[in-house]
Amino acid sequence: MFNDRSFGYLLTMMSGILWGLSTPFMKQHSGHLAWNVRSSQNILSNVWPIIKMLSSNWKFITFFFINQLGSILYTYSLSYTPINVAVPFSNSINLTLVVLFGCFKENIIINTEIIIGLFLVITGITLCTLSNSS
Repeated sequence: MFNDRSFGYLLTMMSGILWGLSTPFMKQHSGHLAWNVRSSQNILSNVWPIIKMLSSNWKFITFFFINQLGSILYTYSLSYTPINVAVPFSNSINLTLVVLFGCFKENIIINTEIIIGLFLVITGITLCTLSNSS
């Protein structure tokens, strides 16, 4: 049904989708953390309360694991897809979904600038993918 290259593109696309859909939820359930670094304390004393808070938040952990599943799929896809295609392809899907889903979640109206920006990103990635596939 799929050849190796098509299977790699499918895995890369799935990883971008998982990243793009989980990122807005991770941001929402992180509690909008403020990273206050105090110079008098070591880094562990600054980071430990944040790790403790996030690890006790089951909603954040759920979307974190979905995000990491995307990373596993992406790593596996690199055995089928050239890295110079996989990186921009997955990142463009991720960016597109984060922008669209973020606008939907934050009740932001999708204006012409957003649509033009997404169109340019998708067009650029398509051109990169076509030039590398020949």
